[in-house]
Amino acid sequence: NPLSNRRSGMQLGLDPELRRQSDYELFASPLNAELPNGRFASKWPHVEWRFGSIGSYPSVLQTLPVNSVVTVNPPFTEAY
Repeated sequence: NPLSNRRSGMQLGLDPELRRQSDYELFASPLNAELPNGRFASKWPHVEWRFGSIGSYPSVLQTLPVNSVVTVNPPFTEAY
């Protein structure tokens, strides 16, 4: 629960097969992106573009195709 005062480093688990069926992934990194096309949105796209980052949230939303399937798993922080 992101609103809980008992936060941890664990993110909600999503079946890896579902993640592989997505076209894009928001809040990912080169270490945890699970996409066949390797395209994800990350916190530091100016560095991670070499590994497939297409930008950062929320500015990347304008570049995604209309009918794309997007996986979203934001970190549990006040920043988002």
